[in-house]
Order: sequence, then structure tokens, then C-alpha cells
Amino acid sequence: MLPKVMQGLNAFVDGDEFIGVATKVEPSLPKPKNKEINSPGHAGAIDVPTHKWEKSTPKLTLQDYPPQVIALVGDTDALDKPLTLIGVIGADDQRVIEIEVTGLWTAAEPSEWADDADAELAVTVSARTYKLTIDGKEVLFIDYERNDVRINGKNKTNALNKALRRGRA
Repeated sequence: MLPKVMQGLNAFVDGDEFIGVATKVEPSLPKPKNKEINSPGHAGAIDVPTHKWEKSTPKLTLQDYPPQVIALVGDTDALDKPLTLIGVIGADDQRVIEIEVTGLWTAAEPSEWADDADAELAVTVSARTYKLTIDGKEVLFIDYERNDVRINGKNKTNALNKALRRGRA
């Protein structure tokens, strides 16, 4: 099970460009996407499953960030520059965790009333790909545009779609 909130991860863009310490990370995993249709047999509209997944929108709070980070919001050139978070799982669990997300940076909100040392920036990324590794082993990979999912390195796309009774696009 993936933790809902992680703390104290170093954040990088495009490989090794340090952009701060992620004081808080909310991973936000995808959910199956439904669409609303009007059904003559029902009173009004109903939701039916599609073969698509909603994109996740991981949120992170950065500290010690350079001002250039704000320029990543809405920058289509940054779509393929992976955001990488690296740290350990926790004080009692020293396994190395790495999260890599590509996508559009959609929001950046600086904290109010903080001095430079405590200033934080909350950012949100609309993920195109999402990858989680622990101690160098892939635990989860999701490619939203291709609807591909790997869990523990094994392709689970067809099994998930079948379980959800979805067709493959």
C-alpha cells in the first residue's frame, strides 16, 4: 500500500536539477474515468465506465526552492522533464524511495507570511506518467496516455481492464 503523504524527499527536475526539499508529498493515484450518459431506461443520466483513467495530480510542498520553479507552471516545454523525488521511507525504514512524475505543472502557491528560510511553495502536477521505485525495484508505473499499468514490474493493464470490464483503446 502506498503511503498517502510522504515527507522529507529531495526534489529534482530533469535529472539532477535540485529544486528543493519536498516537505510534504501527496501522491494521488488514478481512478477509473466514467462518463455520464442519458439512458431511456433510467430517470436521467447515469455514469458508465470508460477505458480511460483520470490523471492523478500529485501535490508537493517545496522548501528551499529557487524562484525558477514557479516558471514551470504551465510551461509545455517542461512536460517531458521528469520531476523526481528521492528519500527514504521513514525513520524506521531506511529503504530508498524514488518517485518520478512527468506532466504539466498546473499550480504553484507560495506560503504567506513566511521568512525566506521557512518559505514554502505548494505545486500540483497533472501526471502523464508516474513511477515509484523502492530500493531500485519498480513498484508502480502508470502511463495515463497509453493506459499502461505495471505493478512490481509486471504488466497489469489487461488484467485491470478486464476486472473493470473495460475495453482496451
